[in-house]
Amino acid sequence: VVAQGGKPYVINNLGVPALSNGTSFSTPIVAGAAACLWQGLSHLNNFEIQTRIEQSAHQYCDPDSLLGYGIPNFEWAYKGLNTCLFGELDNNELRIFPNPVAGNSNNTVNFVFNTDQEGEYEVSIYSVNGSLMASQIKEVQEGFTQVSFDRIAQKKWASGVYLVKIEQINNEATNLIFGKFVKVDR
Repeated sequence: VVAQGGKPYVINNLGVPALSNGTSFSTPIVAGAAACLWQGLSHLNNFEIQTRIEQSAHQYCDPDSLLGYGIPNFEWAYKGLNTCLFGELDNNELRIFPNPVAGNSNNTVNFVFNTDQEGEYEVSIYSVNGSLMASQIKEVQEGFTQVSFDRIAQKKWASGVYLVKIEQINNEATNLIFGKFVKVDR
């Protein structure tokens, strides 16, 4: 991975922040950000931190010999988001992966959405007859958010289509943000 080498802020020889130039600034910038990321995710090992950084970089899906994986997005690395899956995720858009759910090693289904509204959100999964199958409430910051439901296929859900509903909960009302379908194959 790389970082900005042109016009990064550095501490100059007078001890004050100033703009400078040089590719040699790239490594300390990435190393400092990686150290902050690892401090925030101290339960992960060094390989997991490295993988998150690589997967968040802007060229992760198509690396080259000049920039490698490219410039990492440390917010995405912190949230465990992969550039290949979410690079073009618009505001108020929902992605589900894997979809259909089956055959993945841990039977987890993940919902990622991008919102410009902070607050409490409820993510619910319903059967086609309206039965609530699973639900989670999550405090969301502005930007990308991932919500995971573990072991859906092992809960003996029937194969079929389920409705995913994401609602923002506030003091006055509940607002529907997303309604989308996920398929379960057994």
